Amino acid sequence: MSGTEPRRRGYARQALIGAAGAGAVFAGIFGTPPEPATAEAGAEGVPEAPIVFAADLAGTGGTDLYTVNGAGAPERITETAGNAAEPAWSPGRGEIAFTDDAGGPADLYAVGAGGGEPRRITEDLAEQGGPTWAPDGERIACSDDEPRRPPQESGVHVRAGGGDPVQLTEGGRDPDWDGGSHIAYAGTDGDEDTLYRVSADGGGPRFLAAFPGSEVSDPDWHPDGVRMLFWERTGSGEARLTVAGRDAGDPRAVFGTDAAVGGVSWSPSGELIAFAMDGPEGNGIYLLDAEDPGAPEKAVDLPGSQPVDLDWS
Repeated sequence: MSGTEPRRRGYARQALIGAAGAGAVFAGIFGTPPEPATAEAGAEGVPEAPIVFAADLAGTGGTDLYTVNGAGAPERITETAGNAAEPAWSPGRGEIAFTDDAGGPADLYAVGAGGGEPRRITEDLAEQGGPTWAPDGERIACSDDEPRRPPQESGVHVRAGGGDPVQLTEGGRDPDWDGGSHIAYAGTDGDEDTLYRVSADGGGPRFLAAFPGSEVSDPDWHPDGVRMLFWERTGSGEARLTVAGRDAGDPRAVFGTDAAVGGVSWSPSGELIAFAMDGPEGNGIYLLDAEDPGAPEKAVDLPGSQPVDLDWS
């Protein structure tokens, strides 16, 4: 096991946002009483399939899940009393897993793609984060902070049905399941951020790469399972969107910015990359050509200055 220390996806993102100096939250934007905000798709909108994202478009002070496709307006999927975050499409796109902190520490839930009553997956004193589905849709991996319940420890866990979680790693955050049996995740070794890969079927984690002086988050597998992308925030404050091989080899930065950034995901075809950013054109969801990256195009306008969590594939 890796010996890393746990850090939720949200924590890593707050560090990225903080490095860029963006501290505003939606609740402070709308005033009292809160007024509904709007989100608008650009002229081209979102191609291929819907993107799911978490934002406070209703002005409640808490985030909910929305989907957006084409050039239409976002569709609200949840109405929670807390903060719905870290959405993840199921393999058949019939459900969305997410975290919600309405009852205290964030637990895992799943909701139908068209909305409805979410079903609760966990009910724990520990923080759950970064849900990711197995290819068969029968298991979910997540980061799990369980210091209160030895011998279970903080790390990446896998859950199937209503059974007990199986711990795969000691420490780790931002897990993402490939098209087979392996999960990539970010960790920390000493004072260095790292990337690892672990088999959900057993065996120890495999070290992939270290990033001295940088913070790494959000590894995301390409649909072909051969490549991955991730954010790297360098010591100078630049956020680099990096594409690398399956073992994190041959890394190539396809985009860089000093702005605040959020979630990132491949499109279902693997031809595009979606990411959240409060960039020069304002806060929103941007698209980038994966093979011929140039300037990203803004696909969805979002209010405020807080980049969102999102998932596309």
